[in-house]
Amino acid sequence: PLPRNVRHVRLTWRGMWERVQRHVPECSIDPAERETVPGYKVIDLKPLYGVILAEEIRQYTYWGHIDNDMILGDVRKFLPSDMASRDVISGLYHKNTWGPFTIFRNADKVNSVFRRGPKLCEMLADREHWGFDEKFGRDGTNMHEIVEGITSGADASGLQLSVHKGLPVGWDGKDNNGYHECELHCPPPDYPGPCRVVRRCRYFSKKKVKRCWVLGYGNKGPEMEV
Repeated sequence: PLPRNVRHVRLTWRGMWERVQRHVPECSIDPAERETVPGYKVIDLKPLYGVILAEEIRQYTYWGHIDNDMILGDVRKFLPSDMASRDVISGLYHKNTWGPFTIFRNADKVNSVFRRGPKLCEMLADREHWGFDEKFGRDGTNMHEIVEGITSGADASGLQLSVHKGLPVGWDGKDNNGYHECELHCPPPDYPGPCRVVRRCRYFSKKKVKRCWVLGYGNKGPEMEV
């Protein structure tokens, strides 16, 4: 059974694009055509969740997105103490937004920031993944750059956002000798906060086995196969 604070909402891939069509009318989207787009494209829709999933998050002060292979535990233990004054909370210290962990204030001014992407409609129309949710996305058309423009004053609209960068979680990926390795790790030593969770996963492509273990405060926990 799911924990009491977890709710599973079913939404088809076409249904997701129908919401994009309804809530982002400035872009011409055909849900029937988008139904055949590879599922990895959902990453580009993450920054739109505040708008396209507005019905589901109406009762919440904040919303966010993570990677689907992450184990977070009690997030209240590593969220910033001044969270109530922040509009965007990024999990990585040098990025305004970060695909594996970003939280946004559930407010119109924040939820609509994605619309400032100079190539938003081109990105949505493309079948390929753009990495719109973070800094690694195509130059000028990713959320990190959009938020950077606002916080640096380069955006002439006068919109202001308060951004917190860096949490005691992180992600590093590499492809080495046939397996993929990722790590939730502590931030740089100058980060004013505790190290709460460390996780490593290795995906062995030949055996199709992902081996994961969870570490807390530097102690290795039981290894699991999934």
